[in-house]
Formats: sequence, structure tokens, C-alpha cells
Amino acid sequence: MQKRTLLCLLALALSTLLQARNKPTIEESEFVTQAEGAEEALECLYDAEDYYDQGEEYYELAAPLYLKAYQYNSNCKALNYKLGRTLLFGYNRHEALNYLLESDPNIMPDYQLLLGRAYQYNREWRRAADCYLNYLNSLDKQERRRQEPQIRQYIKECEFSNMALADSVAVFVNNAGNIINTPYDDYCPTPTHH
Repeated sequence: MQKRTLLCLLALALSTLLQARNKPTIEESEFVTQAEGAEEALECLYDAEDYYDQGEEYYELAAPLYLKAYQYNSNCKALNYKLGRTLLFGYNRHEALNYLLESDPNIMPDYQLLLGRAYQYNREWRRAADCYLNYLNSLDKQERRRQEPQIRQYIKECEFSNMALADSVAVFVNNAGNIINTPYDDYCPTPTHH
């Protein structure tokens, strides 16, 4: 019975440690820089943290609150990371890059991965691929084996996009007139038989 209880406590401690590892902490002492506006900013921050802790499906609720806290203190690295992450997995992927760049590569182990995704969404494929490689090289052997197929896929997407953009040809679509085209969208004309 004691062994089972000890194992449960150990599993709970390990789970708590892993969760803490995936969530950078925004310390109030580091966040509060001046008295004016601090109370409202902290309230937004705490509400955002509650949503953030509930998982990615709540990031769209957390992001606007983090933005309000950001207006109070834009220099908090952990806040910038979380704001970038919530935007990346939420409603405004293109804006995530700005906040992730204001964070710090040492803030979280997945920083380079998130930065790569943000660069990719902003069509900066070479930078994205570099971030993916940095992320892949930072992983231990077991984690690398698990994540490498997905990261390699992201790199291939970047390489293809970069190549396709360089090899693209300008295409213009002109309406052929009312003898051929109708006033409707003629996406896929198909002959009909009556």
C-alpha cells in the first residue's frame, strides 16, 4: 500500500514538473513596473493565465487579455512568449511572430519550433527552416526520434514554398465575354447533355 501511494505521489510530482516546464511563469515582481495601471494589467494577466492553463482550445480567450497586459509591460519575455503562442495557435497567426521575437530563445524548449511556425505563416521560409533545424538539433535522442518526421515535413514545406515562389509565373485570368462566360463564377465548366 505504501509503495502504491509513493508511486502515485511520484507520478503526480512528475506530472506537475512537466506541466511547469511547458508553461513559463510570469512573476508579478518582474511584471509590475509602475503603480499606475498595474492593478488592471494584473487582473488581465491572471485571467489570461487561467485560460492559458486550460489548453490550446482556450488560447483565443487568453490572447486579448495578454494583449492588454502587454500594453502595460511589453518587456516581459515570458508574457511575449505566451502572447506569441496564443496568437500562433489562435486567431492571428501572422501577428505571433512580432511577440515571439520580443521573447527569449531560452524561455522555453519549444521556442525555436514556435518561431519557425510563425516565420512560416509569414512566408519567411528560409528563416523558418533554420528555426526548425535549430529546434531539431536541440532535442535529446528520444525526443528527436519522436518529432523528426513532423519537423522534416515542415522543412520540406518551407523548401517547396521557397522554390515555388522563385519559379512562379504571373497568371492573369480574363473574362472571355458573355458568349463563353456567364455572370456567375465559371470555375469548372462541364458540358451538359439533355
